[in-house]
Formats: sequence, C-alpha cells, structure tokens
Amino acid sequence: EFVGFEEARFNPAQTISENLIHGSRRYDRKSAWKQLDDKIERTLTAMGLYPDLVRLGLDGPVGSGGSGLSASIKRRIALVRSVIKRPGLIVLDGVAGGDDAADEAVRAALRAELPDATLVYAAASEKAGEGADRILAIAENGTVAG
Repeated sequence: EFVGFEEARFNPAQTISENLIHGSRRYDRKSAWKQLDDKIERTLTAMGLYPDLVRLGLDGPVGSGGSGLSASIKRRIALVRSVIKRPGLIVLDGVAGGDDAADEAVRAALRAELPDATLVYAAASEKAGEGADRILAIAENGTVAG
C-alpha cells in the first residue's frame, strides 16, 4: 500500500521518530537517530505506552518473508537467528562495522555471547577494528596486509 506524505498524518511505513520529524534517516547521522529513538522509548515507557505500542506493532502485518520490515530490522532478525544457532563463525556483512557506540556495543555483546566464535566484519575505520584478535587491511591494489 502506498501512503503519500501528509504533514498531519502518521505514515505506517516510517518509524515513530521519522514521522515526528517528517523525514527519512540519513546514514551519516546514525548516532543522532539512536539518541532520539532512546528518548522516545524512555518517554513511552515512562508514560506506560510502550507495551501498547509493541502490541500494536506485533499485530501489524509484515507480509511474506517480512516484506513490510525495513532492511535494518531484517538484518537484526538475521543476526539474532544466527546467535541462537551458536555458530563457530559469523560474517557480519554490513552489520556492526562502524565506529559508533551502537556498533561497538553489538560487537561486545556478540563477543560476550559467543566467546569462542570467529567474528568477521568489515570495519569502517581503524577505531572500529580496535579489540579485534586479527586485522587484515586490504589496500587499494587488492593486496592484503596483516
């Protein structure tokens, strides 16, 4: 179902925070969105509305294969499914490779939950690779160092 933008209308295809500020998230502002989402969640919890909101979300249709879910939510679900299987190797393709606090927390949680597993991820910066057991740097010409 296509839902056109109307300033006074809630758009079910967007998150609460996106609806509040009438816009989509910019990737380069991920940490700011996390702060906003945290404040919204705390406010909803303090007002006693969070359980009702979750119930509404769980009652909503998502379509075949989760087609109504965002790519971000689908990646989170895939990650949780992986952790449940207790694998010896997890390749985090496009997940937790950033150097912000949220990605760092995901890597720490995975390491705590799966202490013997090998975690492979493409780090966005040297900072994101800190704490890794092994770092492989791929140069512009394709050579690997490390």
